[in-house]
Amino acid sequence: MFDRFFHINICVSDMDRAIAFYTALGFDVAEDVHVEGTDVAPHLGITVRELRAVILTCPGTSSPMIDLVQLIDPPAATGPYPRLDNLGAARISFWTDDVDRVLAHLAEHGIETFGPDVRYPSPTNEQLRTVVFRDPDGTALQVIGSGLEVAS
Repeated sequence: MFDRFFHINICVSDMDRAIAFYTALGFDVAEDVHVEGTDVAPHLGITVRELRAVILTCPGTSSPMIDLVQLIDPPAATGPYPRLDNLGAARISFWTDDVDRVLAHLAEHGIETFGPDVRYPSPTNEQLRTVVFRDPDGTALQVIGSGLEVAS
């Protein structure tokens, strides 16, 4: 049915602030579009007269990963999930081969995590590490990476 994953939308309140945040995490801006009209997004099930969309990609890839969307007219109705136990998409996860590098980068940019990184075994007995943090609008982002093999 589906051939591949295309992208995920993240609704933001301030596009320039969001671009600064996500490019500081290493994403590249692939496209920046401003659209105005009577109803520019009828496929979303809401009336939108003006929006700005920015496509971000991971370095070294060409397929879109994140589609930042700022609803300008009318603006977004509510904030993000206050907690991660709501139904629907609660967080977006990214893979890294170097969790320590990511943690240092987050600290360098003043980005606080929910708590310390957690380690757990994968089904293949590889040790995984994960940490969760929020973007400027409160969207939860997770980093997962491999570590040492877990002793059997």
